[in-house]
Amino acid sequence: MVRKRKRGYVILGPDLDGNTFKKWVQGYSKKQLEDAKQQARQNFKQSMQMELERRESLIAATPASKQEEVVQDASPASLTFEDYARTWYSLYKEPHVRLQTRRMYENILECHLYPGIGKMELARITKNDLQRFVLTFSEKSKSTIDKVMVGLRQIFSAAVEDGLIVRNPAAKLVPPKGTQGERLPITLDEVTVLTKSLQENDEGLIVFLLLYAGLRRSEAVGLRWGDIQADGIHVQRSATFDGRDTIIDLPKSKSAFRTIPILFPQLEAALDRAARGTDQEYVLSGPAPMSPADYDRIWAHL
Repeated sequence: MVRKRKRGYVILGPDLDGNTFKKWVQGYSKKQLEDAKQQARQNFKQSMQMELERRESLIAATPASKQEEVVQDASPASLTFEDYARTWYSLYKEPHVRLQTRRMYENILECHLYPGIGKMELARITKNDLQRFVLTFSEKSKSTIDKVMVGLRQIFSAAVEDGLIVRNPAAKLVPPKGTQGERLPITLDEVTVLTKSLQENDEGLIVFLLLYAGLRRSEAVGLRWGDIQADGIHVQRSATFDGRDTIIDLPKSKSAFRTIPILFPQLEAALDRAARGTDQEYVLSGPAPMSPADYDRIWAHL
């Protein structure tokens, strides 16, 4: 049986300029519909508080003789994309996502979105404006383009929910194809040469973990001796480099928790050699997780 969504609208406002807005919401039940209406009211209230604080800060920074002009120019129409995006990021992304995801958003915002459209007034940005903007990424990687598109759609979708714009101008953009780098897999001959050159090198253990166990870098750096059991390597944590520090956290998803059997004698020998006489906690680094500087040093040496 196909469940049909119920639609309804909620009147939002008045805003700081006395305007009201009609926003359509939907849900599969009356309760979901009411919850959606309540969420829309909360989002609108939060956006109005953000706008009030913005106006107050503008007035406070302006000489008294010109404050009347600032009040007239401080309407939501003058709210720039960057102003809104910074607040959106601080409320809905920064407190809720992992470090690597925060870095991704910060990179997209600071390096691409703010320089390109940051000073444009949010309410005046059209679909054509954004289409021209995304076409400037034609020579960028497909990965970068995908992240830019995600950022644009999420930010403008939030602005619609906050009642600042009527529709999402980023909803139906056509992204450029971009470039796709080619990654060549390591050959069997290269595996043989690499294994022979590192089999007596203790610092080569990280290569064996990546190559013969298929661990990610973050998983290898976070690996402890207690994770290595008779049935294999138990992946239970992940390490992220943050400047000079290493942050240990849980894996990103449930599927990342897994047990990898030790099937290759090369890996087993490397682990046995590294474990002799050690009472350290982390497999690659001792009592504390490997630092970014040590990781770079080891790869440079290898």
